Amino acid sequence: MTSAGTDDARSRPPRLALVTGAGGFIGSHLVEHLRESGLAVRAADVPGADLSAARGLGCETASVSLDDPASLAAACAGADLVFHVAAIFDFRTPWPRLEQVNVAGAAAMAEAAANAGAQRLVFFSSVGVYGLPAVRGIGEDGPKTPRNGYERSKWLGEQAVMEVGRRRGLEVVAIRPTLVYGPRSRFGHAVMLALLSMRASSRRAGPVPFVDGGPLVHSVHVRDVARAARWVSERGEPGHAYNVADRTPMPLGDFGEALVTASGLPFERRWKHRPVVAKTLLTGARLALPVLGERWEGKLRRLWQRRVERHGLVPAIQVGLDREWIGYLSGDHCYDTAKLAALGFTWEAPDPRTGLRDTVRWYRDARWLPRPRDGSGGAADS
Repeated sequence: MTSAGTDDARSRPPRLALVTGAGGFIGSHLVEHLRESGLAVRAADVPGADLSAARGLGCETASVSLDDPASLAAACAGADLVFHVAAIFDFRTPWPRLEQVNVAGAAAMAEAAANAGAQRLVFFSSVGVYGLPAVRGIGEDGPKTPRNGYERSKWLGEQAVMEVGRRRGLEVVAIRPTLVYGPRSRFGHAVMLALLSMRASSRRAGPVPFVDGGPLVHSVHVRDVARAARWVSERGEPGHAYNVADRTPMPLGDFGEALVTASGLPFERRWKHRPVVAKTLLTGARLALPVLGERWEGKLRRLWQRRVERHGLVPAIQVGLDREWIGYLSGDHCYDTAKLAALGFTWEAPDPRTGLRDTVRWYRDARWLPRPRDGSGGAADS
């Protein structure tokens, strides 16, 4: 229950919204969406970050360092609403650095927002706080069992900003996105699409063999993440977190088919997913990567670099291997989004099929991915 005064305050559009991490993948899409929604935006990122796109949208810009209180105070000055997107998203980052940025830095951001008199802060957390979810379709109150330093830092960071909010009277709402894909992403789905594009642009682009069935995989388009962030900034309950995922978790085989067909390749369900066999293979992969990962990763990067040079591509996608990603194939990773839907939120990309097709089209138009070969041996236009 909230007071009438608080309800009245929420009904007034904020004068200025601050977005941290505005030069990054999610932050840049959030800036675009907020500007489309008519909000004045101050786009902030670390010194040296490219904020030219935000300036082109008519945004103010600011340089911030999460360990520099003066820069945080300057960025927050006059802002009614703060979207704290900035974080380190790299499973290989040592814990002290993750703690400094994703935990202490998040708390410092919330303190600066409170000092500036901001009304509300939207914190970008992660479904990684659940680790391997204890149940299918885990809800926001489910057990938190982060598996690695990054996931742990997001859970501790979320708790830290919530504590600042309670202590300082700042309305804090968290969103927990799952695996995010879409235009301008350099990791995750982008890496898989890059590897598939190497096959699609080759002279022998036969069917891609894949499993049938498998654990549930849950993604979300970056546009829906940006829309959800604005939605909870207006309608979310202070002190609450909201899962942000698309409406349709997919078995691994269906997800693979969506990726492959979006890349313009034929798809073949060759093997029935068998949990015991999959567990054995995944265990072997975990053991092999520390020994062979550097060699395999180096080879992949060289192959991709040759492809980038041959096709005149923008060297944006970071092709590589990450041992932590294997954990996402070890069981169901799907999340209950009923709490977000109950706020009246609807999805532009309810499952990855349409979203991935549009994403691949953007990558090709932007020259981040090569176009597939046509029957005459040239590059296709679609």
